[in-house]
Amino acid sequence: MKQAVILAAGEGQRLRPFTVTKPKTMLSIAGKPISTNMVTFARPKHLELPDPQITTKIKTSSEGDFEITLTAKRPALWVWLELAGEDAIMTDNFFHLPPGVPKTIYISPVKPLTLAKVKQKLKIRSLLDTY
Repeated sequence: MKQAVILAAGEGQRLRPFTVTKPKTMLSIAGKPISTNMVTFARPKHLELPDPQITTKIKTSSEGDFEITLTAKRPALWVWLELAGEDAIMTDNFFHLPPGVPKTIYISPVKPLTLAKVKQKLKIRSLLDTY
């Protein structure tokens, strides 16, 4: 199966009155959608996914935090990040990365790390890496 992806969402009852005339997947705050979801009609292992070619830009943010911007050339489904052998708090993890749409994640390692160590330990994976 080459493609089987649709947008889907519930009624958005908790977001009324905003969802009376507009589905929640079309609502936004400051220009960003408040809800996204994806449903496939095939099991993920049956999707023929090309290599998403994810690229990263990593820089020091503030007080030991790091800003990581990810971009993909092709759809990257169920992307997750790890700092090998380190505990860290991340602003987001396990998300979809559409082609050409940058996603910025902030990482706060539990123990101090240098930028070089973060670059060395950072592992970025997607559904494609599971099979």
